[in-house]
Amino acid sequence: MAKKFADRLKWNLEIIILTYILINVAVFAIVPALKIKVNDINLGLIVLVIYIFLISAVWPVYKMYLGLVKGETCEGDVKHLLQGLSKKGFYHLMDVKAGTGGQRKRYGYIVVGPTGIWTIEVKNPKYYEETGEKFLKAETKRVLEKADVLHKFLQKKHFSYKVTPILVFAHKKSKAILKETPVRGVYVISRDMLEQVLTRHRVSHLSPGNCYDVNTLLKNA
Repeated sequence: MAKKFADRLKWNLEIIILTYILINVAVFAIVPALKIKVNDINLGLIVLVIYIFLISAVWPVYKMYLGLVKGETCEGDVKHLLQGLSKKGFYHLMDVKAGTGGQRKRYGYIVVGPTGIWTIEVKNPKYYEETGEKFLKAETKRVLEKADVLHKFLQKKHFSYKVTPILVFAHKKSKAILKETPVRGVYVISRDMLEQVLTRHRVSHLSPGNCYDVNTLLKNA
């Protein structure tokens, strides 16, 4: 982890220094060519103003890019983990739409296994600064409503199993809201805790045949 941080810091510093050098070269080449009479001090100020302007414009975009990369990385980690759990009798479905009538919802992941039926949502890092109680309350309410829709759908198909939602956060700043126990019925965890929750926390008991049947139903929902 420390090495990754050092490498990223080094890369960021290299980009900043290179950008500053390029702006200097451009300004000191263009200004004389335009025959504008300014001294070196004023040229330096011009360079500084341009540099600050560019950094203020580009930095938010760069942060958003890093957030998307981290979000995609977390999505990939979750997918890889769920694929590995197939050996333990777990099925997983991605990007599933299920429900009844106008209550159909879209689910990032649905996991069906011996310990129960789970919905999983991976939170993108753009949310990580909003780690207050208000944010957490809104998110848990939303995923609980989606879990309830799925539960009612399964009930109509004669599968009376509880559906338990999980919110997975990847970024280190999200540690402030991670909980060891469910929050309002929702597991709020890091990706590193996901396998433990799925395999050790039993919310329902499904036989291999039950798992297969529910997975088949949801696959064709």
